[in-house]
Amino acid sequence: WHNYFYLRGVRAENRQLKEQIEQMRLEQVRLSEDAAQARRLQTLLSFKEQFISKTVAAQVIGTSGSDLSRIVTVDKGENAGIKRDMAVITSDGIVGKVLLVSPNLAQVLLISDQSSGVGAILEKSRLQGVLRGTANGEVVLERVMSDEQVQPGENVLTSGGIVGTVVAIEG
Repeated sequence: WHNYFYLRGVRAENRQLKEQIEQMRLEQVRLSEDAAQARRLQTLLSFKEQFISKTVAAQVIGTSGSDLSRIVTVDKGENAGIKRDMAVITSDGIVGKVLLVSPNLAQVLLISDQSSGVGAILEKSRLQGVLRGTANGEVVLERVMSDEQVQPGENVLTSGGIVGTVVAIEG
């Protein structure tokens, strides 16, 4: 009987431990999400500290609604100091340029638009090229003139910072 009662106690303890493990897993997920949010906020804060005097914060309020045209509308315009051809950046780097401006709105041509293009340089090899959008919304680095081999994983830079990483090499 002693072993029987002992086993019942072990089962109850096992059940409690399983519940505790499940609670700890949920807590771990919550803490991981909090840590990811903290990293995003830290990135935005350092971005703000670096560029705050030279930038105007804006939010996207509309899109072109077309797969062929990648244009977004932001909620700032001439009244906020926005001018045509200004660069549009995020904490991750350049995303496009101002195409049209009205007093309170601006249209931004995204770098992923096929009519868009920006000069870029590869971080390690220092090779230069032109970043262009494609019809399917990808961004490619064209006109890289060199016999040197470009390596996947190399960062692509513009004057606004890192805009991406080489994932494949063609041609």
